[in-house]
Amino acid sequence: MTKTVYYYCSGDEINSIGKTIEIESEKVDTSDDALLTQILEESRNERAVLETSIKYSKRGTVSNKLKELDDIFDHDFTCMKGFITANKNMDNEEIVNDAIEIWDLMGKYNRQLQALSLESQFTNANVLFSKLEEPAMKTKLEKLVGVNDCFEKAKASLKNAETCYEELNAQESKIQDVIAPSIQKSILRNIINEKLLPHLNNWNSVQPDKYGDLLDAIERRIEEVNSKARSRKTRNANGGSEDDATED
Repeated sequence: MTKTVYYYCSGDEINSIGKTIEIESEKVDTSDDALLTQILEESRNERAVLETSIKYSKRGTVSNKLKELDDIFDHDFTCMKGFITANKNMDNEEIVNDAIEIWDLMGKYNRQLQALSLESQFTNANVLFSKLEEPAMKTKLEKLVGVNDCFEKAKASLKNAETCYEELNAQESKIQDVIAPSIQKSILRNIINEKLLPHLNNWNSVQPDKYGDLLDAIERRIEEVNSKARSRKTRNANGGSEDDATED
């Protein structure tokens, strides 16, 4: 019996089948079969669209990551403030004066950065950090006990949060142009089930030496994915969780 991609498969799972088709078809010369070449090209193009739609549908994951990275920056910045405050209470007058000067500079750009919007937080932090990098101020900062290490950590965590924020904005700017994964996975599944597999099965009956390995590799992958999807469907029907699925 010919294997087909199960309708309950997730977008990620159908995308993985499409990748297998691309990898395995590269091992076979299909240049003398215009229809198969066309079907494979259609499958490749639609899989690329599916992969993109899955990526943008997961922007919530990026949002969660951004929150984590912003929390890290807030922690690092708070630690830096704590060490500066401690240096303000040192016995060494020079260190105390330097700590007060740096503390006052931080006040100009808001010591409560976590209370600002992300854009304002990033803008203020970058200006502040650039001021602290200026030679005269950098020399003062490096004299303070424990502050420079906190400063370097805060710079790194700020950069990580900003990079994630830019990625999220890039996704949001394109999201309206991206087809929903639930629609796109059906398009690719239909190409595989209704075009590719029937064509390969027909040719395999005539030229098994040429198409047998390709068809076998694709069907094995389909069976692996179908088995996972069926198990998930059974668990869901029984009130179980769907932790291992990425639904769309």
